[in-house]
Amino acid sequence: MKRLVLIGIVLILTVGMSACSSASKDDYQRALDDNAKLQSDYQKALDDNAKLKSDSQKTMEELETVKKRIDEFSVLEAKYKNLSEAEVGAQQAANDLKAEQDRQAKEQLLAQEKEKAEAEAAKKLANAEAEEKKGYETGITYKQLARTPDDYEGKKVKFSGKVLQVVEGESEVNLRVAVNSNYNNVIFVYYPSSLTKVRVLKDDNVNLYGVSEGLHTYQSTMGGNITIPLIQVEKLDIK
Repeated sequence: MKRLVLIGIVLILTVGMSACSSASKDDYQRALDDNAKLQSDYQKALDDNAKLKSDSQKTMEELETVKKRIDEFSVLEAKYKNLSEAEVGAQQAANDLKAEQDRQAKEQLLAQEKEKAEAEAAKKLANAEAEEKKGYETGITYKQLARTPDDYEGKKVKFSGKVLQVVEGESEVNLRVAVNSNYNNVIFVYYPSSLTKVRVLKDDNVNLYGVSEGLHTYQSTMGGNITIPLIQVEKLDIK
């Protein structure tokens, strides 16, 4: 009996240990699988971290490169800015210099023109004063008036001669006079009727003082044109 009981106990223990052994193997296997998965996840995490570090390092290097280029650009920008400011300053100085030179040149030109105008005015005044002093005694001859009348237009002249013709109008008197009684040297003169109270007659000998006015053309009795010197008389004497 005791033997049977003992055998029964042994059998019960054996079955229990067998069951425990089977359960322990399953748990162990699951633990191994979990551990392997954890190892895999850990390795993946390590790989991801390494990749992140690598990407971060690359990004830092790129940022450093960009920063370096920005610094280089800043240096160049400052250099060109200084150069540009210097160029602007130089250009402004050149413009100021040119403006000053133009102003001085303009002032010099105006001064020269003023000096020239004053010199010409003084010369004209001197000539006028000289002419005034000479009066009608200019020495201009009949031939000079006949040949080159334009050269003497407006100049004072004095002639003496014989009156060949007298034409009296309401306000003006016209005469044809043979200079120095030479019928080949005839001049045409005119003056206002109020110039003298004494009438000038044909064949009178007169002294004429006046201004040359070029030439006068009239028609002869034969129908041809005759051109002779023209004088505006300002004063006359009857001899």
